[in-house]
Amino acid sequence: MLFFNIEPNIAQEAATQDPYIWLEEIESEKSLNWVKAQNAASEKVLTSNPLFDELRIKLLKTFNDKDKIAYPNLVGDLVYNLWQDEKNKWNQVHVKLSPVKDRQQMQRTVF
Repeated sequence: MLFFNIEPNIAQEAATQDPYIWLEEIESEKSLNWVKAQNAASEKVLTSNPLFDELRIKLLKTFNDKDKIAYPNLVGDLVYNLWQDEKNKWNQVHVKLSPVKDRQQMQRTVF
């Protein structure tokens, strides 16, 4: 039986296969500058479209609609709902379900 002790430099190998592997360092100055440049280029293209202002108004109206439907996720005995609107830029609501015998009773916590 032959055994090979091959320990390739995985990071170096990945860098040669993926020229953007450096973006995995999400807080590095190089990555953040690249993202800012990409965002600026995208914003320039989007805002130059003649339909931009009209679509922006329609989308903001939908985003801030008071009658929108919540889409909660059940995770174990917790119900999570991430909610954003004009007043709450990031609002996570989770409800802890009571034990099976009292499953109808719930407690609401807003972060």
